[in-house]
Amino acid sequence: MDSPNGIALHDAQLLSQEGLLKDSCVIIEQSQQSAYQAVNETLIKRNWLLGMRIQHEVLKEQRAEYGEQVIKKLAADLVKRYGRGFSKSNLYLFVSFYVSHPDFFQSLTGKSPIRLSWTHYSIALQVEDTEARSWYEHEAATEMWSTRTLQRNVSSQYYKRLLKSQHKRSALCCQVPHLYAHAGRTPSRDRATKGFLLASEWSKWG
Repeated sequence: MDSPNGIALHDAQLLSQEGLLKDSCVIIEQSQQSAYQAVNETLIKRNWLLGMRIQHEVLKEQRAEYGEQVIKKLAADLVKRYGRGFSKSNLYLFVSFYVSHPDFFQSLTGKSPIRLSWTHYSIALQVEDTEARSWYEHEAATEMWSTRTLQRNVSSQYYKRLLKSQHKRSALCCQVPHLYAHAGRTPSRDRATKGFLLASEWSKWG
C-alpha cells in the first residue's frame, strides 16, 4: 500500500509532466505560427516584386501584343525552372496584385501591411471594383474568414447585395453583424484552420 507521501510525490510528478507538456505545446505552436507567417509574407512579397517588375518593364507603355509574348516566354522559362506556380495566368495575377497594392511594401512605418494569406488576396482580385475589393479584404482579415468563406462571399456578390438594400448606411453599419451568419462567418473554426491554410500557401503557389 502506497504511503501518503508517496502518493503526493506521484501526483506532483504528474502535474509537473502535464505542465511541461502544456508549455512545450505552446512553444511549438507559437513557433509554427511564426514560421507560417514568415512563409506567407515572403510569398506575398515575392509575388508583389514580380508583378512590379513585369508591370514597369514589360507592360507599361508597351504594345499589348508585345507584352503578352514576353510574359508567355517568361512564364514558360520560369515553369521549367520552378514549377507551375509561375504560369502565365499567375504572372498576370502578380501584376494585378501589384497594381491594386502599389505601396504595399513601401510603408514608412515599417509595419507589415499583410493581414491575409496569398490565396485570400488572389480571391479578392476577382473583384474588379476597388471599393468592393478593399471591403472584402478588410472583412476577411477582421473576421478571420477562411479562403472558402471569402470565395463564397465573392462569388455570391455579398458586398453588392448589401449595397442594394434600401438603407445602405444601416445595412453596412448595423445589419452586417447579423448577416455574417448568412455569409458563413465561423470565427472559431477559421482561427483553428488559419495555421493550416498558411502552411499550404507555399506548396500551392511556390
